[in-house]
Amino acid sequence: PKVLEALLSLDLGDATASQQQAFFASLSENGWEGLDEVRNTWTAVLEDMDREEAIGETDDDLAEAGRQSGIGRYRAAVQFSPEAPWLLESDD
Repeated sequence: PKVLEALLSLDLGDATASQQQAFFASLSENGWEGLDEVRNTWTAVLEDMDREEAIGETDDDLAEAGRQSGIGRYRAAVQFSPEAPWLLESDD
């Protein structure tokens, strides 16, 4: 087992602001941190799991957030890496 850094990007479709808040609160409760600089992007450190376990854990966290918020449809892309994601910004 190893430590994986997860980077999650979300599309919550037509969710209301209150649904989005509930979805994000659920992610926070499950150890995800919102990346303030990039909208609808989250990170987490997943310890002692391989890639398949990390995918399952992430899927479970998203399903729970969907239940708690009433959001039935969402799209998510997730990437796992042994290193934390880099934030790149323009100079302007």
